[in-house]
Amino acid sequence: MIGKYQGTIKSKVAFAGVGLHSGKIVNLEVRPACANTGIIFLRTDTPSGRPIVAHPYNVTSTELCTSIGDGDDRIGTIEHLMAAFYGLGIDNAFVLVDAGELPILDGSAAPFVDKLKEVGTEVQPCLRKVLVIKKPIEVQNGDQFIRIDPWQSLAFECTIDFENSSAIGKQSAIGI
Repeated sequence: MIGKYQGTIKSKVAFAGVGLHSGKIVNLEVRPACANTGIIFLRTDTPSGRPIVAHPYNVTSTELCTSIGDGDDRIGTIEHLMAAFYGLGIDNAFVLVDAGELPILDGSAAPFVDKLKEVGTEVQPCLRKVLVIKKPIEVQNGDQFIRIDPWQSLAFECTIDFENSSAIGKQSAIGI
């Protein structure tokens, strides 16, 4: 269970692997950050070096991966690292990456979780910021939709159906 206080990692940790969409080797480093910083991505391969805040307003695409951006700087395939951060209670970190996407590693959050657990997490003396849903929210785009309902704890049910892909197909998950 995620605690009520914010967290970061105790020391920096590095990852390297192939970018799923580019096929190129990607180097990534996660560094600790102060409370209330949030998750900040920094592209080390672009001249602007503009920070990209991991925030819903900065989502630029969700087609085949989740991408965020600020101006011309974009970073994709962030979903597995972000899932690892959430699961470990990491609210604050700097993520330095030398490409336009994160390495896919084994295609899950597990390698991120394993290495982040190796360096450990640190509880910070600030309360975690929590989004409270007070009424149902539903967004639909063609045959895709999401509905979020008020609930006293985290619970989810989701399904994907890639009927033209034997590798993915239809998958469902329920979590409480």
